[in-house]
Amino acid sequence: LVNIAGILCMEMFSERYCEFLCETNIPLLFVDTPLSQRCTLSADVLYMENLSSVYHMLDTLIEQGNKRISFVGDRYHCQSFYERWQAYVSVLADRNIPLDVSCSILADDSNPYGDTTWLSQQIAGLPYMPDLFFCANDYLAMAMVKALRVLGKRTPKDVRICGFDDD
Repeated sequence: LVNIAGILCMEMFSERYCEFLCETNIPLLFVDTPLSQRCTLSADVLYMENLSSVYHMLDTLIEQGNKRISFVGDRYHCQSFYERWQAYVSVLADRNIPLDVSCSILADDSNPYGDTTWLSQQIAGLPYMPDLFFCANDYLAMAMVKALRVLGKRTPKDVRICGFDDD
């Protein structure tokens, strides 16, 4: 018989599996979770501070003249992505910048965000080129740099990219 004192779950986003773990009655600590509105976990959770950090960062970039800002990522992928989306929406509203989801890349995470061809097609299909792509994390930001290169766009000269989470 194995004695487990507790489980640390880092960025585990399968709702079903997280709920299964909660049923084991083993003490759990989740670092980030599936979207909390969709999944109630009877466990301790630890979240990165997203709202005010993203808000402040985007507000500073707007102050620098970036008015057309696109969000990149599945905002429902996890709690952190959703909070980053909320901050994005809030700063646009507070700055009286209309939210234009047609210029964002919001496909669910079953889409191949890491596929440069797919991502460059998503960018090419936007109604206009934003001043800034705000990516839900740094991996998405790195993928955007590659996809923009395929389209002949240079960063930051032609368009800016901002990621989040210091990866």
